[in-house]
Amino acid sequence: MVRKTYAERAQTMADCLRKDLGDAIAFSQPQGGMFFWTRLTAPRADAAEFAKRAIEKGVAFVPGAPFYATEPDRAALRLSFATANVSKVVEGVGRLRRAL
Repeated sequence: MVRKTYAERAQTMADCLRKDLGDAIAFSQPQGGMFFWTRLTAPRADAAEFAKRAIEKGVAFVPGAPFYATEPDRAALRLSFATANVSKVVEGVGRLRRAL
């Protein structure tokens, strides 16, 4: 049941990211786990700055740079779908779009 639930949420997030953020973000569909590892595609994009704008829109994510041992990718970010139901995933990605 948990795998089915996560799979549905992951697919919803992928569909919403493609629809709402389009070329502004790059990602690979996760094959397991609870997160999307994504990357902002704009030149000199900064996920930490994007996170500040996202919080103002009522949604939070984890910038990816702290996960790098060397040469952090400042455009990387981690989005979780584990604790948000499908409607919250849709709402959250919409808020990310407004934060761009």
